[in-house]
Amino acid sequence: MTYRNYLFVLLGLLLLTDCHHHAPSPTALDLQRQQIDSILNRCDNTDSLKLMVTAYEKTGNQLGQASAMRMLGKLYRDQSRFEEAIDWHRKSVKVAETLGDTIEQVRGLNNLGTDYRRLGILDIASDCHYEALSLSMSFADKTSDEARKNYTVSLNGLGNVYIDLGNNELADSIFRVALATEQRLGSKLGQAINCANLGSVLEETGQLDSAYHYYEQSLRCNEEAGSQLGIALCHIYFGNILQKKQQFARAIQEYATAYDQLEQEGDTWHWLESCLSLAKIYARQGDTGRAHQYLKLAEEKAEAIKSTEHLAEIHKQLYLLARREGNVNDALKHYVKADNYGDSLFNLRTMNHIQNLRLKIERQRRDEAVTLAENNLKLERQSRNVAYLALAAMFVAFALVLLLMMNYIRNRARRQQMAREVQDARENFFTNVTHEFRTPLTVILGLTRQLKQGLLSPANTQSALDAIERQGNQLLQLINQLLDISKVKSAVGDSEWTHGNVVAFIRMLVENYHQYAMSQQVELSYKPDQNVVEMDFVPDYIEKIICNLLSNSLKYTKPYGHITIATSTKGSEQLQVVVSDDGIGISSDELPHIFKPFYQGSDDTTNIGTGIGLSLVKDVTEAMKGTISVSSTPGEGTTFTITLPVKHGEGELKLFSFDSYKAATSNALGNTAPLPDEEEAAETATRVLVVEDNSDVAYYIGQQLATEHYNVFYAQNGQEGLSRARNMIPDIIITDLMMPGMDGLEFCREVRSSELLNHIPIIIITAKASDKDRISGLDAGADAYLVKPFNAMELDVRIKKLLEQRRQLREKFSQALDEGKPLNNELKPADRQFLAKATEVVRSLMKSRQVDAESLANHLFVSRAQLNRKLQAISGLTTTAFITQVRIRQAKRLLTSDPDMPISEVSMKCGYDDVAYFSRTFKQATGVTPSVFRQGAIPTA
Repeated sequence: MTYRNYLFVLLGLLLLTDCHHHAPSPTALDLQRQQIDSILNRCDNTDSLKLMVTAYEKTGNQLGQASAMRMLGKLYRDQSRFEEAIDWHRKSVKVAETLGDTIEQVRGLNNLGTDYRRLGILDIASDCHYEALSLSMSFADKTSDEARKNYTVSLNGLGNVYIDLGNNELADSIFRVALATEQRLGSKLGQAINCANLGSVLEETGQLDSAYHYYEQSLRCNEEAGSQLGIALCHIYFGNILQKKQQFARAIQEYATAYDQLEQEGDTWHWLESCLSLAKIYARQGDTGRAHQYLKLAEEKAEAIKSTEHLAEIHKQLYLLARREGNVNDALKHYVKADNYGDSLFNLRTMNHIQNLRLKIERQRRDEAVTLAENNLKLERQSRNVAYLALAAMFVAFALVLLLMMNYIRNRARRQQMAREVQDARENFFTNVTHEFRTPLTVILGLTRQLKQGLLSPANTQSALDAIERQGNQLLQLINQLLDISKVKSAVGDSEWTHGNVVAFIRMLVENYHQYAMSQQVELSYKPDQNVVEMDFVPDYIEKIICNLLSNSLKYTKPYGHITIATSTKGSEQLQVVVSDDGIGISSDELPHIFKPFYQGSDDTTNIGTGIGLSLVKDVTEAMKGTISVSSTPGEGTTFTITLPVKHGEGELKLFSFDSYKAATSNALGNTAPLPDEEEAAETATRVLVVEDNSDVAYYIGQQLATEHYNVFYAQNGQEGLSRARNMIPDIIITDLMMPGMDGLEFCREVRSSELLNHIPIIIITAKASDKDRISGLDAGADAYLVKPFNAMELDVRIKKLLEQRRQLREKFSQALDEGKPLNNELKPADRQFLAKATEVVRSLMKSRQVDAESLANHLFVSRAQLNRKLQAISGLTTTAFITQVRIRQAKRLLTSDPDMPISEVSMKCGYDDVAYFSRTFKQATGVTPSVFRQGAIPTA
């Protein structure tokens, strides 16, 4: 707001507050106005008011016509039909201007300002209220009640605009002056409105107690004035304050009262506020059924009155509910609707604002042009032409400079981007090489230490030696592949070419994988187009192509899947080899990058290319002058197509001999082993879930925990680990980061977002050792982060400390229960929320007197075993003990708060049908009977 406007408002306030003269006697016009208002106030629908407009128009009564139009517009606004309201209020102002009635003009302008303010078009709203304020100040009789009243209404309108603009300080000053004027006028309704406005300002600035005080004053004034709408709005204000103070039960009562009153009043706009308030508070308390009920009612009413603002909020709340319930389709549908309604509302307001600014600018430019033309038209034209020429020259120069700068910046950004990509590729390469070495080294070094210390039994010693050998072979294979890439890309590494039946050679390689494929429950088949294809080839290269592609397909094909290798000739010059599977597939964004060494997908969903196999396949294919391509559909499978020339050069090559060539595929098949067997320990043993795709690493971790104190369970990836965790509710989880399917970070996030699992400590053990990876792991919800190869003693200490922290929290919780202190001061927010929800369910079950562990589990949508483990992990209490504690606390409150309530009624309210059983249970929990407890809790005179 400009400095002129501030002075205007302050001057008006001073003029108003300095007027203490007695109001003059009402004139004939004032008496006629009162008579017309009395008649129109009895018209309670639009049809009757339209008839009155017509009647006054026929009789030439412009005052009655303007008043009827104004009241008709107000009725339309109360029905949220803002376009009709604005139209009739504009007509009212126009008739009042023709009549020269300042009071009626002020009334119409204030109503018009309220219409625009409801639509959010604040610039036009403020103009209307300012014009009304100006007319009130220019009115000859500033001391009459009517003049003071109109002036106060204008101030109220401006104050509400300032609230919407965030200028709470000025709004507060205006409302206080308006309130003082209404008190001098003795207008209870006016006082109620200004007290409510002041409460709104104080609530906005966080002064909740002061706001509540003004809302109470507003309620008293509304009751004295008989304004049912004002009373209902006060209950909404009370509910807002109580909700911010976390007094949800009282807030619900206030909202419900407002809901009932506004429903009777038929004020749909304000009724929607109470309905939405109830929906939001029930949703916040987890009562999604009631929340959906009120949102459905609100949606029907909002659509009926075409309130885009309310529809946007309704669908936003429906989206939040659907997301909380895990209903992805409904969440997306309501999100789109909320976004569309929000855009529609924004576009409407923006369009009105732009049109208003455009009108102002055009009017200003027209006035300036007329003034300049009258003063010196010729000089103005010359100056304008010179300015245009200078502006055009500056624009051309600026455009040239801008183009040069943009070109320079673009080239510089391109060079920087290329440098970053090279740097990132280099860092990713060495990071992933490190990961490939760290994983087998974790097993080799760890098991070697245990063998040296003699900690393993003879049976476990053999298993450890097998694991060490497998991981050593994996290291050797990785090193050989790195050397192969180097050799293939250099002239020194040319392999020996041979001539022979390539189909028979490929068949031998495929047969080596049949047994392994059967163990993985995958069907592997070779389908050659011809049984004999004589061609020139490098046996070592063909082996690397087939073995790497088959290993990759077997890794990412689920049980009962299919892998097919097909060979065919294209004419007499090319051999085509096709390897296809129906595995998890590769996304279109990742396909162009999978042949890069150690490439890993950005979304980490598949871990495609954590090694160098595909890069090696591409290099050896190109070394034989061939080509390789890939096509894939996520969820349906992947197909690799390799095309090789049949003839290599013109010279004679030696014949390929199967007897002299031994397929070296044992390493590729020997790097995996089944996960260790799970042995059930004692029921009191700590349940540890190890989520690790490398079975040898999982075996090594399990060996560290092979005592009677731990019961170890295993999962091969994040998805399987999440499923097992939900079924067994472990005491602690140990997970890797890089795994196929759901990786470790996503697994941690899923655990932390699960209401059933979010209390479980998580330890990440990974080869990714950078600070960025460590921060990402901790941010995802991990409690500890260990780097491979890890220290076995550190793992043991980490597990014990995390379990000790959980034990201490349970002890503090139990102690708080015994001492009657608040139960959740030491708990994490997620644990507090779960206990609050469980407590609320128990209290609701007490009303039907069907309080048992099975009913509680059903209402929380978990099994009884899951609930029991969850409650014991958080509070140390069994489900039955937890239910008893809630019932006993309720009994204590009832015995203390209502001394006259019979013990039998207290028993019934706590869900006990048998009073004697209730008394025994109460005495077991507190040490005294209910009657003795009541006597001790009530102070004597």
